[in-house]
Amino acid sequence: MAIVQQMLDLSQAYLQAEQDQEDLLAMQKVSTDLQALLAKDQQDADKIMTGAATPRAMRKAFGGGGGGGGAPAGGGGPAGY
Repeated sequence: MAIVQQMLDLSQAYLQAEQDQEDLLAMQKVSTDLQALLAKDQQDADKIMTGAATPRAMRKAFGGGGGGGGAPAGGGGPAGY
């Protein structure tokens, strides 16, 4: 989740630099959502360490289903198979 951490860091820098209140409120929501995502990932990592992996953690670990990752359509094996 290094990308999400980078996004959070950039959102914090934006919050320090921005003057417009409406834009600040919008970015605060984005920042809160990013923090929630990081917290959820940490909870999943903690569960994995105790041997109680969540389905979400397993999908992320093995690149499976739901909105990204995984094999391309048609299999993902060597060409022609």
